[in-house]
Amino acid sequence: MACANFIGQMDDIYEELKDQGYESWAILIYDQNGEPPTKEYCKAYRDGYGLKMRVLYDPNGATKMYGDKETSIVSNEAGIIVYEAHSDLPIAIRQAVEDELKAGYGECSDPAVCGDEYCAPTPVGDTKICAPMCTFGDDSTCPQGEVCYRYDDSKENGFCFTPDLIP
Repeated sequence: MACANFIGQMDDIYEELKDQGYESWAILIYDQNGEPPTKEYCKAYRDGYGLKMRVLYDPNGATKMYGDKETSIVSNEAGIIVYEAHSDLPIAIRQAVEDELKAGYGECSDPAVCGDEYCAPTPVGDTKICAPMCTFGDDSTCPQGEVCYRYDDSKENGFCFTPDLIP
């Protein structure tokens, strides 16, 4: 029953946020007998719970790499995973979705999307973007065409930004 409660809550989140660009899918990896699901089982599951979001099935178990329990993944428009949870905590999942929906294209909501860089506030503080750390006063520590900006004069390090982002 926990799975049914969880999936119902996730469907509610989908209904509330879909007009903001949120997409959600439930991917079934087992049927009620622990066997690989079929197309018919998937349709019956969706209809039985009255789900509005897409319900997909994985008869080959490719998504098992994320775990056997409810696994929720939030990715950005580039397909980079910004949040992953192996539990049924819709509140935390909703927060991750809302944070990512607020982030515009090319912006970051979580350091996980930045790889070796940092999810740093822009110099004017209006958003966050992925930026490499640098040594203030030495623009050679930044990619070509970017300059090192620091938020606090007492700090030796800052982040690299294009000049148009610096006030």
